Amino acid sequence: MAVDRACAGELPAGRLTVSERTAAVSRLTRSGLSARQVSARMGVSPRTVVRARRRAEQPGDLSTVEAVARLLVGPAGNGREAWRDEALCREVDAELFFPERGGSVREAKRVCASCPVRAECLDWAITHDQRYGVWGGLTPNERMQLHRHRGRTERAG
Repeated sequence: MAVDRACAGELPAGRLTVSERTAAVSRLTRSGLSARQVSARMGVSPRTVVRARRRAEQPGDLSTVEAVARLLVGPAGNGREAWRDEALCREVDAELFFPERGGSVREAKRVCASCPVRAECLDWAITHDQRYGVWGGLTPNERMQLHRHRGRTERAG
């Protein structure tokens, strides 16, 4: 349903999950539209279209971005992870938090800086050893440094 509405240009791509956006791009591409035409119809950049095409060409396993994005924007489920309902990242494109190697994380960090559940997100990412993407306003390397620092502090204390 959401994919059909996105293909018709009735639903902004920002309201789709990564897998729905990938399906919509695949469907529009198979219909013969160029990346520029698909991006105009869906309201995304041509770069996002190219990324979605690449994801669609991958084997059956979930891509890292898609798997983590499902965790990031999926339903909260139980009360322990209800903080996700409050996360500001639910309102923006999940790919913002998973830039390509060498890409900027500035915009993702800007979203995280004003998020009311930043601390919960960061704790979750460290607890679940998230090795990709910006979580709680920190990159994987920054989270690793924080985790090491916490470990040294606990052992010294």
